Formats: sequence, C-alpha cells, structure tokens
Amino acid sequence: MPINAARAECGPESPTLPRQEASQHKELPGSGSLPKELCRGATDLTTLMDAAIDGHKQLIELLLRRGAEIDKQNGKGGTALMGAAQEGHERAVELLLQRGAEVNKQNSDGCTALMFAAGVEVKRVGR
Repeated sequence: MPINAARAECGPESPTLPRQEASQHKELPGSGSLPKELCRGATDLTTLMDAAIDGHKQLIELLLRRGAEIDKQNGKGGTALMGAAQEGHERAVELLLQRGAEVNKQNSDGCTALMFAAGVEVKRVGR
C-alpha cells in the first residue's frame, strides 16, 4: 500500500475505533466498581480502548494494573494504542508503549498505530 494511501485510510477519521457514549459502559456481575473489559455493541470497544481514545492516562494505568489486555483487538482489529494514536493523545500512547503495547499490530485494513499517528500529524501540519 502506498504511504499516501495508508495515511488517507489510517487517519483520524478512520472508523477502526469509533467513540461510544459513557452510558454504554457495562460491568460484569460481581466485578465491584471497576468495569471489566468486554465487548459492547457492534463496535466491541473495551474499557481500555475507550480510556485510550479519550486520553485518560490514569484510567489506562489503573486498567492495566487490574489486568486489562493491552493488545486486545476489536472486531475491526483496532487496539487501545491505535485509538490513542488516532486521537493524538501522546501521553496515552507513551504509557501504552512503556507498558508493552505492540506497535506493529495491524487492524483489518492493515493500519498500525504509527500510521494513525502519522495521519494525525499530517492533519496538524495542514492547519
């Protein structure tokens, strides 16, 4: 895939990790106050993916300490790292990388977190 094509498909508007409303968060029975990772709706985002998309570094750290799967992929192959990169949350990206997130994991379109980050940077430069 040519680099320009990858940037177009893997940019900030990519539907790999669409946002969800907080009201869609669910808890497993007996899980206490901390939501567990589970698929929600058609986009099957995990709580870690939601936290990464929103750039909530403290919540990401808490979820990882509680055993969240850092490289879990949704139905389109998106990961928490891709979501943070897609939204331009540099601190969340750094944290996920420090904690061992797989930087070369690809979604169903063949995009990586680096491609999403490059798409965000291209958009910033174009402003």
